[in-house]
Amino acid sequence: MMKSGSFAVAVVHRQVVVVQAVRTHSKREKYLEVIPYTAFGGSRIFLALSEKHVARIPATDLLSILPPSYASHHGDSDTSDSEDEVTSCDAHSNFVHLTAADISVGEGTIELPEHAFEEYVRLSEKHYNRPRSASRSKQLWTSLVGRRH
Repeated sequence: MMKSGSFAVAVVHRQVVVVQAVRTHSKREKYLEVIPYTAFGGSRIFLALSEKHVARIPATDLLSILPPSYASHHGDSDTSDSEDEVTSCDAHSNFVHLTAADISVGEGTIELPEHAFEEYVRLSEKHYNRPRSASRSKQLWTSLVGRRH
């Protein structure tokens, strides 16, 4: 499913983030060990929370697998201009194939190519704008403001 060092878009702590696999995971594994990267401003740059911060997320929280990066982990700019395949999976496990260039990797940062960033933005908007049930909204509101008697 995910090779060590590969990137994906996933939900971590109710936020849509870019993640990097810590080790190779098979399709049968229920949980993935990943390093989350959060968006930095409105640009295509993402920052790692910490190199030592590893999140263990359910495999079902994986939204889209980004193309493999040929960039060095030391920030070298010798990236290929070829286009790779991005596999996006929705809630029904349907796959959509897109194209994207390589991911640039630096010290604690990554820069997504334009197509991959657009996919991240699309998935973020879809996640945050999804309809919520009335009971879930009431639970959330109660937890935020507390009960008043």
